Parts: sequence; C-alpha cells; structure tokens
Amino acid sequence: MVIIVDVPVETALSRIPEKDHFESKKYLEKVRELFIEMSSREGFVRVDGTLPKEQTHKQVEERVHPLLD
Repeated sequence: MVIIVDVPVETALSRIPEKDHFESKKYLEKVRELFIEMSSREGFVRVDGTLPKEQTHKQVEERVHPLLD
C-alpha cells in the first residue's frame, strides 16, 4: 500500500521554512497532479493532509488496520 497525504502546493509550501524551498511552485503543482493520478490505481490510497493531524492520522489508521487483521 502506498499512502499519499495530499495537500495543495500552497499549504505544503507554508509548512516548510522559506530557505528550504528549492522547487518551483509550477513544478510542485505538476508533481501533485501526478500523485493524484496515481492515487486512483490499485494499492494507492489518498488521504486529506489539510485536516488536523489527528484526523489525517485517523484516515491512515482506517486504511492500514484492515490489512493487519
């Protein structure tokens, strides 16, 4: 299983220090589009990374736990 924690590029960029930005916004938008496309494939799961971290964690747990039973 591949878990994709999806957030808009603006959100992602706001979460890291300015000095650590080394890719262009346009490039990151393209990468996000590719990951969103991949998330529709079997074995890929997309979760909402814009939610509070506890809710994002819960989404991941809900997808992983059935595989552990």
